[in-house]
Formats: sequence, C-alpha cells, structure tokens
Amino acid sequence: IEIEDYSIPQEFLKANEKISYPLIVKTRRSTSSVGVYRVKSPDELISACEKLDNQDIIIQENIVGRGVGISSIRWDNPELLQHFGHKRVREYPISGGASTSREPWDVDSHPIAKGLTDILHLLNWHGVVMFELKEINLQDGFEYKFLEANPRFWGSVPLAMANGVNFPVLLCRAALGKDLPEIHNSKDIRARILFSDSLSCLLNVHHGRRILYNLFDYFNFRKLYLDDIDFSDMPGTRKITGQMVSEFFSRITKKQ
Repeated sequence: IEIEDYSIPQEFLKANEKISYPLIVKTRRSTSSVGVYRVKSPDELISACEKLDNQDIIIQENIVGRGVGISSIRWDNPELLQHFGHKRVREYPISGGASTSREPWDVDSHPIAKGLTDILHLLNWHGVVMFELKEINLQDGFEYKFLEANPRFWGSVPLAMANGVNFPVLLCRAALGKDLPEIHNSKDIRARILFSDSLSCLLNVHHGRRILYNLFDYFNFRKLYLDDIDFSDMPGTRKITGQMVSEFFSRITKKQ
C-alpha cells in the first residue's frame, strides 16, 4: 500500500478536501496516548501538527471499536513461535489512550494469528512484535481492522507474563541460543494498572459509559494480576504507588 506524503498539513488538507473527521494525529515516536491528538476540524489538525513541530506526522482514520492486540515472538535457532492475544477493557484517557485493564483473548486457532504467522515468516522476523487492531462488532460476527505493528515490548507484557508467556525471558534465552522454558499460556488471568484503572473506571461511570459492566468488572478481583503492585519488591511498589496516588488526585480534579 502506497502512503501519500505531504510536506505541510495544508497540502494534506488541499489534497483531501472531502476527508471525514475525527482523525488521529501523532508522530512516529508517539506511544499510547502520549503525543496523540484526536482532531475534529482542519484548524484542529493544523494546530496539532504545530504542537508536534510538523515532524514525522502520521494522520490516521479514527476507527471506532474495541482495542485488541496479538503479541508475537519468532526465532529460528532455537525454533520459537508464540502468539498471545488480549482485549482492552478500559483505557486512560477514556477518549482513547493506554490500556489500564486487559483480559486474555484466545487466538491459538484464530485466522488472524495464522495470517500474522505468515507475515513473520515472510519477513524472516527475529524478535518480538505486537500487532494492534480494532474489533468491530457486526450483526453476524466481528470484523478486525489493522492499526499498526509495534516492533518492541508493549504495555500489556505483564498480562502475558501472568498467563505463562514470559516474552522477555523467551527473547533473552532465544538470543543467547539457550533452551527455552515451557510455555503454559493459561489465558485465564486478567491484569490491570490499579490506580490509573481506578481513575478510568470513575470517569467511565461519571460519563455514563457502560456503568454496570465497568463496576462489575472493576470489583471482580478473581484471577486478577496488578501491574503496579509487587509485594516481593516493596521499594519499587512504594515508589510507583506514591507517583500514582499523586497523579490520581491531580488528574481527578481536571475536567475530562
């Protein structure tokens, strides 16, 4: 697929006069919700590009749907190919940002995973990568639209680790040519970032978004892993807890 390139946002607007809004504006260096703008007009698009210094700008269609991902690792010697799927439950900011609560998604026999396997083999890929998609609920099933591929470790790595797919260990041992540990991939443990997810849940309820669903999920602590709390590492947990509490109270007072 050939992607059009423009030197300034005005050129993009002139060539795409009938484009529909909202659009997503970000740079190639953007991660999660950092450096990402959702614009609703040409003026907002130009303003967002200026805030990003008009450097390496990417303009994307705003696709409405549930965020899902398939994390993968491939290596040749030792032979290694593993996928792990997840679906987003909540995000912060709630308008679209980093996931704060996630659940496993069984992709072992999913046709998308087969297609991604073919892509990894075609590229002779060595390493980790996370494919991000949007899941659109149709009357006769689901449709999936590809967003991007991140060739690095991703924010939902703790969810995969909690379910027995330790991507960092697999990558390190594969790169060193060592034997690989057994992979369990239990697919039954959920994960969340406690403090940012608490903020996300409160804001979702405040704005009337799937109130019963969000409350039921938030207070379901069965088979739940917390990304930001580790009682075996209390100094780190105290530090991140202090940061999260400070951020929690500073953001909850802001208008979302």
